[in-house]
Amino acid sequence: MKRAGAPWRQACRLGGGNLGPRGGRLRGLLRERFTATLTNSADRPLPPGPRSFAAGKVQRLEVLRDTTPAALLRDIARRLPVRPSEVRRPVSRAGRRRVSGRPARPGLGALTGTDAHLRGTRCVSAAHRPVATADWTTYRLHATAGQLQQSAGVSVTVRAGSEHPTTLWIGRNAAHLTERGPERTRTGPSRRLEPATTHSVSLSVTPEAVGVVVDGSHRLTLPADWRGPAEGAGAFVLGTGVADGAGPDTSWPRFTALKAR
Repeated sequence: MKRAGAPWRQACRLGGGNLGPRGGRLRGLLRERFTATLTNSADRPLPPGPRSFAAGKVQRLEVLRDTTPAALLRDIARRLPVRPSEVRRPVSRAGRRRVSGRPARPGLGALTGTDAHLRGTRCVSAAHRPVATADWTTYRLHATAGQLQQSAGVSVTVRAGSEHPTTLWIGRNAAHLTERGPERTRTGPSRRLEPATTHSVSLSVTPEAVGVVVDGSHRLTLPADWRGPAEGAGAFVLGTGVADGAGPDTSWPRFTALKAR
């Protein structure tokens, strides 16, 4: 079982849970014959709760021969649910991370701009406490992103780890929403923005829709098209990145503020 750093787990791409074209048949067979299944998946945490009940799967907590009581208690504590109001200012809390699959220094510097960008790296992302927040269905995020360019932007993925993660991408002069479902990707609305290196954004997540307001005036909304709030339960992943054709002197985008409630 892979152990994620607390409170952040980082990689270039997180979430999804798509098993491919045969995934739907496999899930149907398991639901038909079993009340629930266990999984070791680290990409889509399913701790006991509404989301795991909707999926018919529960994340396995393995106890091995060398598992100490202290380690077991840490794993249990990591799974305890937290409310959005308990998160507050998440970018000020750091954990282990991976940058484009390679180990890097601890912290969130590649997301906040306090670490120099590594040569050859194109994207960095971090999920905040993906196990403890797996059953979030209603919350708000307020973020400010800086050093945005045509070839460099940031992303905020909400409902992360669910079957319907929704991603807001924002660059120097544009923003758009996209939802990745278990069988298809749904392209949401996009907006042209007044060109600027800094934009502020507010996201409102409910079982009915994801709503976004950029710079207080540009609105984007993507309604949910599935049944069952638990199918879209999950918190958020922050990402920053530069395009493949970006030059070596391209400034790395960054989050300068983030609040959750």
